[in-house]
Amino acid sequence: MKLVDLFAQRLKVDPAGPLITYYDTDTGERIELSATSLANWINKTANFLTDELMVDEGVTIQVTLPLHWQSVVWLQAAWACGVSVDVETRSPRSVVITSQAQLPSSPADELVVLSLRPLGLPCDVDLPAGALDFATSVRTHGDYFAGPALARDRLALVDGQGEFTHSDLVTAWTDTARGDHERVLFCGTDLTATSIGQAWVATLVNQGSVVLVSPTDQSDERLTDLARQEGALTIIRG
Repeated sequence: MKLVDLFAQRLKVDPAGPLITYYDTDTGERIELSATSLANWINKTANFLTDELMVDEGVTIQVTLPLHWQSVVWLQAAWACGVSVDVETRSPRSVVITSQAQLPSSPADELVVLSLRPLGLPCDVDLPAGALDFATSVRTHGDYFAGPALARDRLALVDGQGEFTHSDLVTAWTDTARGDHERVLFCGTDLTATSIGQAWVATLVNQGSVVLVSPTDQSDERLTDLARQEGALTIIRG
């Protein structure tokens, strides 16, 4: 099963329940998104990818973001377009999605920058010439995305561990000890195949929900307290 199908299933079965809760304990930010709220962001981003960036099905884009609710948006939007995501920086890509804190030293044909500020606010730093501020650019794009017919399994993710198709990711994160509909707290920042699998793919497979906590220097006591507040049964450090 493709990750797009798993998300569509969640949207159908539980459109309004909490799917992602994101905490930044440094800033005090807390945002909770249902499948419906997340789908709105995903659809707008997918339309932005295809209509403004002109990214074709089968292309690989580079996403150098920390694990964040907006990085999940970009993963799902890319997969909805039939596009794979490279979370490494070793192989330059023509389309690069990054944060204002991680601006690349070398230019890309298309550079999209996310502020990662609360509520998806625009960047508050000067961007390189030609770079697009995601927050302001995505607003004009539609809330509905038809997408291509993704009839076959295809490449979904590239990182230092290798290349993974949709089936690879789903298979790897199906046989977990996590219970159906379980709420999990995940503390980690690096976007890798493992963190994506633990925090997001397993959540979709088990039709659960995830609490993403940043930064990583949280005490066990703090994480236990947050898990209790959020009703999370399992704590995972990435």
